[in-house]
Amino acid sequence: MTRVEKKRLLRCIGATCLLAAAAAGALAIMKSRGGLISCPIRALTGFYCPGCGNTRAFAALVRLRFAESLTYNYAYPVEFLYLLIVYIGAAKNYVRRGKVAYHPRFPALEYVLLALLLVWGVVRNILGV
Repeated sequence: MTRVEKKRLLRCIGATCLLAAAAAGALAIMKSRGGLISCPIRALTGFYCPGCGNTRAFAALVRLRFAESLTYNYAYPVEFLYLLIVYIGAAKNYVRRGKVAYHPRFPALEYVLLALLLVWGVVRNILGV
């Protein structure tokens, strides 16, 4: 690893720590105000979006309550894993090339995931979950 790559890696680690601190701070502020953020799509339409419950699911994960996390949104583990993969891919590209970009190896897989999330948004409203 070159000296420039090491500097970029340290910047990525610092940015990740800041992101984690911001998430923890946001959760603490929401908890102190008596609740988490409500979904604007749910508030406007009355329907659950594919991501409804993700904030509560994340809050449960932070407290290491994995089963509770699933009750808020069954698709959350897949969504979280996908975002983690994108974040790591972008960080890896930044360390190697100096550009923050994500280039998926299998773009078709991402379209399938997007389609499944859209289907999940419909199914969860039909089933009421």
